[in-house]
Amino acid sequence: MMLIVLVFCSENSEPITANNKLIRNVIKDSTTNADYQEGKTLFVANCDACHRLHGTDQMFFNNLNERWKDKKTLYDFIRNPQEVIKKDAYAKAMYEEYNHVSMTAFAWMTDKQIEVTLHYINKELSSKK
Repeated sequence: MMLIVLVFCSENSEPITANNKLIRNVIKDSTTNADYQEGKTLFVANCDACHRLHGTDQMFFNNLNERWKDKKTLYDFIRNPQEVIKKDAYAKAMYEEYNHVSMTAFAWMTDKQIEVTLHYINKELSSKK
């Protein structure tokens, strides 16, 4: 494990410790960056062939989390769209709007993989505004 010590340059130069807010933010941001990179890898490998993040699907991805009744339903849809379409009005309406074409099921995706993929999508969309 590598320990990085940041030094604040001032009259009383002192190391920024783990108790310091700045170092906690740096650690948090590096974790977020790792999540972003993992989400990007997953998106490019599994989603990008059908969904263009900065093309015609951009509107589809805007406020994606808010349009689903809850996180569980969205995650279930990603894993098994056909099953959710049978039970959820929003999923069914989307299925009908897209000419009865269903998304590929990603049953193998963990909650964490879905979470980081959505994190990547949200970061990408917010950075392009």
